[in-house]
This record gives sequence, C-alpha cells and structure tokens, in this order.
Amino acid sequence: MKRDDPFQEIDDLLRYQQPDALPSPGLESRILRALDQQQHPAPKRWWPWLLLPPALAAAAMMLDRPMAPEPDAPIADTAAPAVPPAAPAISRMLAGDPLKTETDLLGRDVERAGNFLVNCLPSIPGE
Repeated sequence: MKRDDPFQEIDDLLRYQQPDALPSPGLESRILRALDQQQHPAPKRWWPWLLLPPALAAAAMMLDRPMAPEPDAPIADTAAPAVPPAAPAISRMLAGDPLKTETDLLGRDVERAGNFLVNCLPSIPGE
C-alpha cells in the first residue's frame, strides 16, 4: 500500500530517532579556524576610474583636430623688426653667449632663493 504523503517516512524517522541537539566537540573551533583560512576578497580598485575622464577628454581633443593641415598664413615682410627701446635687457641676452646668459640667470635665481629663505623663514632661537 502506497502512502499519500511522500515525506511521511522522513517524518516518522525524525520522530523515532530524534536528532542530537548537541554539536560535536570542537565544532566551534573548526568553524573559527575555517573562517581565518578563507581568503579575503581583494579590495576593489576604484582609482583607475579617476583616470577615465582626463583620458576621454584627451581622446576627444585628438579626434576633434581637422584632418587636413591648415594653410600657412602669408608672410608680409621678411625684414627683421626693429628692437623696441623698452627691451634692452632682452637684446643684450640675445646678442651674447646663450650658455653664459643661462648661467647668469641661474646664479641670480639661486641668490634670490637664498635671500627668500633667510628673510621669510622663522629664525632658530639661540643662534
């Protein structure tokens, strides 16, 4: 004879053999050890998304360029323009040795930076 309820057999077994409510010894320590051994997921990398807007802007600027080169503007006069009187220092720099000019300018920058540090930084007491 067939039973109407297919789960009746499971129900009968649970009634006759009641499950043990006590866990096996050491279950909690095994669970905690297993949790420690699990690999933690790698943190999500969010910083590459910060690079996306500038990259898209650069790509848009490159694609926005015209494909054909623009025609050159006509040259009106090829004669050298007269040096204005307000720029004698520039004309002196252009007339001399460029390496010497650069050395002089670097020396002046070093001197100004030193003066700035001496004048603007707080002094150390006792010196």
